[in-house]
Amino acid sequence: MNRKNQLLGNLSSEKRVIKPISVNIAIWKACNYQCKFCFGHYHGLEEEFVYDRIMEIPSILASLGTKKITVEGGEPFLYPYLKDFLISSKKAGLITSVITNGSLVTEKRLRELAPYLDWIGVSVDSPEEKTEMALGRGRGSHLSKVRLVSKWAHKYGIKLKINTVVTRYNLGNNLTGLYKDLKPERIKVFQFLPIESENDDFRDELIITPSEFGEFVNRHKALMDLGYNIVFESNSDMTGSYVMLLPGGRFFNNYGGRHVLSRNTIFTDPLEALREIQWDSIKFKERGGLYEW
Repeated sequence: MNRKNQLLGNLSSEKRVIKPISVNIAIWKACNYQCKFCFGHYHGLEEEFVYDRIMEIPSILASLGTKKITVEGGEPFLYPYLKDFLISSKKAGLITSVITNGSLVTEKRLRELAPYLDWIGVSVDSPEEKTEMALGRGRGSHLSKVRLVSKWAHKYGIKLKINTVVTRYNLGNNLTGLYKDLKPERIKVFQFLPIESENDDFRDELIITPSEFGEFVNRHKALMDLGYNIVFESNSDMTGSYVMLLPGGRFFNNYGGRHVLSRNTIFTDPLEALREIQWDSIKFKERGGLYEW
């Protein structure tokens, strides 16, 4: 019996655990942007960058029933083995996605990754470059680069997703025209989510109320009538509804305004590790986690 089968050999408890169809892996902490709202610094969360083990993660997740893996950071395009990880994920039969700020993406690199990359998610929060800069997203060329990355994604057959975080800075913006220009297959709009030890320094500066988020939602709902796949996620929608993984194999989740880390890893007891983060599968479905990949 090989090591993976040994690890998964204790699946007698699997009926008590709803296994995740979609998992996000925070592959790399480093980032070249300084977004004020970011909760992807993962301060205090244990990480272990062992190449062979990381490349084994996709097959273990696939054996658990996972169908889609999303690579995030930090900035994934800083991760030196991104292509290797995507190849490993495709070999395991997974739908692959990468979430990026887009600044390090080149046409050549995207063309090279295209055979192994199904989705690319690019983050953009405002049609105004000055607002992006104030949020810490680049130094004045973020929007122009997002347009380029979007163009390349369409060119090479990679599905495009646009992520927007709504804060006090962009609360009054209307991104309808920008979304139409970028022509994404999917749009996700998030309410700014405060996470302890991650974005505390800017909490009061960025935080918005549920009703204010609702105003932003209402301003963009017409896109749904035009056939756009647009999803709006409040703080409540996000909390506990994502299955996230560190390179060392520990699952984590966000509860009570902080990250909660599993004790076990997918390399020791994958089902127990999943149980320890109390993933809310119902909320995952309700927030639109299942869609046409």
